[in-house]
Amino acid sequence: ALESISQDDLLRHYRAGFSPERATLIVVGDVTMDEARAIAEERLGGWKSGTAAAAAVEPGPEPAPRASTTIYLIDKPGAAQSVIRAGHISVHRKHADYFKLLLLNHTFGGQFTGRLNMNLRQDKGYSYGYRSWFEWRPASSIFLAGGSVQTAVTRESVEETLREFIDIGGGRPLEEAEFEAAKASVLRQFPSSFET
Repeated sequence: ALESISQDDLLRHYRAGFSPERATLIVVGDVTMDEARAIAEERLGGWKSGTAAAAAVEPGPEPAPRASTTIYLIDKPGAAQSVIRAGHISVHRKHADYFKLLLLNHTFGGQFTGRLNMNLRQDKGYSYGYRSWFEWRPASSIFLAGGSVQTAVTRESVEETLREFIDIGGGRPLEEAEFEAAKASVLRQFPSSFET
């Protein structure tokens, strides 16, 4: 792939993606708005678009349900642990269900007390930590779950992971207490997201 990319390809990508129209300037410190504006104008005032900004990414279609589960196995003899990743294509970042999915993920595996970690770490002792997360994208996203487990319980861990996916999908819906705990946790974590 690297051999097929030219310098012109990189310049086109840079000019389309890195332009004043798509940039945000954040100023922090003991400076007034007028001072910040003057410095920005001095340093960035000559920055002009090389080409038209890249077109916005259109959201992809709703992911279709899969008829079956596919498992890929990469065998490494003598490994002390197995790394498990389970997941599927999900909706785009600006989907109407974004906030609902954040709360769902929080209860599923987005926090220490999520179902995955409580099952595979706390209950079974298979893993030191097992979680889930979204990798949000503009067109379509990826929902992933997993962690490292003891090699001797790889099969059992995969089975438990798949069972948890089935349960959260309807086999064992969220309980009111889980939902309320997820909301409270998200709200409490929000201020710390501004830390540096």
